[in-house]
Amino acid sequence: MNQFGAKRRFRVGVLLAALLGTVTGVTATSLPTAETAKSADYPMPEIPLTVGLGEKMVLVVGGMYDTVAEARAAADAMPFGDLHGFFLDESSHYLNLGFFAQTSPHKHRLQCGIDLDQLHCPQSSATPVYSYPSISLTYASNAEGSLYLAQHASDPCGSIEQPPCLSETTRYLGGDLTFIPGKTLLLSAFRTAPGAIEFMELARATGIPVIPVAFRVQKIAGPYVGLGWETAPTGDGMLLQPMSPVETERWQTDWVETS
Repeated sequence: MNQFGAKRRFRVGVLLAALLGTVTGVTATSLPTAETAKSADYPMPEIPLTVGLGEKMVLVVGGMYDTVAEARAAADAMPFGDLHGFFLDESSHYLNLGFFAQTSPHKHRLQCGIDLDQLHCPQSSATPVYSYPSISLTYASNAEGSLYLAQHASDPCGSIEQPPCLSETTRYLGGDLTFIPGKTLLLSAFRTAPGAIEFMELARATGIPVIPVAFRVQKIAGPYVGLGWETAPTGDGMLLQPMSPVETERWQTDWVETS
């Protein structure tokens, strides 16, 4: 299992690749299509359409629904403003290879006179003020997943100064740690773990009503994948193409950085 710190080396730019037209008969009409992305009225740089079949990616998931209509309504309600946060896709289009467990607290409670000066304290001392710390993740492959879950089943979680509970992750998975079939996911895919962490922090900061979680997957079906924008590991521009197998492993499962 590998530790992923959240000290920033990447920056997610204009947020998500505008692709996702029809997914096995499902059109994500609330989300941009390839045509709107290329029009002068849609202020987003062009990005090559990515089929992604066979690619290994880090998938950030923000919800799972029984129907496409429910998923689309949830996507429309996400407070991303002008940014397109999540795409819609079928759970069966992805082979889950492992999950990322968040080990950092979901949020901190700030104290007046200690964390905040009096000028920035709320007028009422009963009004809590929270901050969101950088996200740190631990990766467990499917081979390690059951043992990891058993070892950490009783860990404190879900409250202030604690990480999210593992149930936030396992609710998407069946007993074999693969995605529950027949569901529609709200998701955004990344080719690097740091890019996924950046998006998770952004999604959390917007105030979305769910805790975003991450999985390592392989795309096995479907015409497109909803990619998020992320900086190339070389640092020179956006990552627009798949990486080599060695670089993919390095930036998805072997990337280590302490905060």
